[in-house]
Amino acid sequence: MESIPYLEWMKDKLSQIEYDLARTGLRCSNNQSSFFPKSVKNENTSKDELKQILSQEYDLRPENFLITSGATFANYLITLFLKDKVKKFLVEKPAYQPLYYTPDHLESK
Repeated sequence: MESIPYLEWMKDKLSQIEYDLARTGLRCSNNQSSFFPKSVKNENTSKDELKQILSQEYDLRPENFLITSGATFANYLITLFLKDKVKKFLVEKPAYQPLYYTPDHLESK
């Protein structure tokens, strides 16, 4: 099987990664079938209530959660926050287009 150049390049770089945007960090409890705790009643749960529920589930303070209206906006905010803190963004392509258009739009590398 032929190697994929960027994956070969990445092997040596993994130990240098500060922020891994490819994974959410969310985990499921052994007795749950989804990422969301059963205590999240429905889509009408308020942001503050959702932060409280998530803080208990993941043992973090509520202010450590940012609830957005979707992944695109969350990725935009992450990129905006990191753009002056990191030298480069590595984004797989083809992929979800906003992942690689957002750093370009924000004039990041």
